[in-house]
Amino acid sequence: MQNCEFDLINAELRANWVEVSLQLRNGGNTINIFNVYAPHGIQDKLILWQEFRRISVLLDSSPTIFIGDFNEVRFQRERSNCNSRPREMREFNKWIDDSNLVEFPLENANFTWIGPNGKRSRLDRAFANSVWPNLADWNLKVLPRKNSDHIGILLRARKQNWGPKPFRVFNVWLRNPSLKKELENFFSEPASLPNLNLHQILRNVKHVIKTWNLSVNGNIFHKISELEEKVAKLEEDNGPRNDLAILKMSLEELCLTRDSMLKQKAIVDWLKEGDRNTKFFHQVIQKRRARNSIKKLICNGRLSYDPLEIKQEIRRHFKQVFSKRAKFDIFSIKGLISQKISRLEVDSLERPVVIEELELALNQSGLDKAPGPDGLNAGTLKSLCRYLKDDLLAFVINFMASGELPSGMNSSFISLIPKVEFPLGPLDARFQVVEEDVAAALQVAEEEVEGMGEWLVQDLGSQSMGAQN
Repeated sequence: MQNCEFDLINAELRANWVEVSLQLRNGGNTINIFNVYAPHGIQDKLILWQEFRRISVLLDSSPTIFIGDFNEVRFQRERSNCNSRPREMREFNKWIDDSNLVEFPLENANFTWIGPNGKRSRLDRAFANSVWPNLADWNLKVLPRKNSDHIGILLRARKQNWGPKPFRVFNVWLRNPSLKKELENFFSEPASLPNLNLHQILRNVKHVIKTWNLSVNGNIFHKISELEEKVAKLEEDNGPRNDLAILKMSLEELCLTRDSMLKQKAIVDWLKEGDRNTKFFHQVIQKRRARNSIKKLICNGRLSYDPLEIKQEIRRHFKQVFSKRAKFDIFSIKGLISQKISRLEVDSLERPVVIEELELALNQSGLDKAPGPDGLNAGTLKSLCRYLKDDLLAFVINFMASGELPSGMNSSFISLIPKVEFPLGPLDARFQVVEEDVAAALQVAEEEVEGMGEWLVQDLGSQSMGAQN
């Protein structure tokens, strides 16, 4: 929305808010801005939250923000030297959740209201619905304090260069006959695999999939828009039925592909494949992006908003973590459990991994599990298993013997999962390691030693971090 021109189409003053509706010139979207001053009493707040719920439903498909003084906090940590008001916080958060709003993180302060006797609270904030454009690119910052107990806030769009977006494979692609043919041709050509290790093979596979996607899919959202316009024009002009039927069939196929991609992006496990709820998917994706974006980080003892400094700090931290070597055998269970197991169970745990176990581990993994640095998830490995059996088995056996990953296997992208809201340091996020094959190997012993398998796999997950290169 930077450098855009708007026309004012509506302005309305109410007791607790000012509503302004603006329309982007040249037939663009209408956006709605609510400047809020919430009342102090709980009953008056409940009435206001209910009214905002109604407004949120009416403006569900139109970009809308609520910004101002809400006279309430969301969490107790947003107060200092103030009384706790759990009911008010609960009702405030309920309105936010019911209205599917996303909060913009505050950049450079923890409190926006300064009272007597050291009282401080974060009363001023901003929320947007899921159709607000590029949610993750907006920042909320405090302005210099003037002669007021409140500190002014400024919401602004600030596009920053965080580098290339990581590539990912969508499971719906793997079912496309043309991609299957491309991969079959790749693996059937001896020149494609001249003494390459697994990492190099997967890197070449990624290149094949990326090239196919650009040539076959392109920008699927633009294609859908173009087809919708063609269908609408044919229907309006009463065009040939056969042409209309063909266009509608193509549009339906593209929409199914789009919905499957959005479902995978949204990471909503309880929805079935083929469910049509594009709007819901967009809401989940937008919220996830805004919540997981790292916009600020403590670097060298000070808070930084610079993308380059933030990336360097994260790289420094995980380079230090991954360069550490385990001081003990991470696969040794000696001294870790008090229960005794039989010789048969010992042999079962220590015997070499076989291809059947590897296939079982892959089959038991969800299609979207453990996306690696190359963007290839478990679904991709499943579809390629018949070509890569020997390479995958050699990789697993080597890891089980040495406890080390080959160089390059984790060098590109690491998925960080925030442990706290708005993380400020690398330790506020963790990465996920999945040991499906180890879990499968422990399954037999777990039946005899209750709880041992699950606990041991979790312990191995934390220990193996120090053994990676």
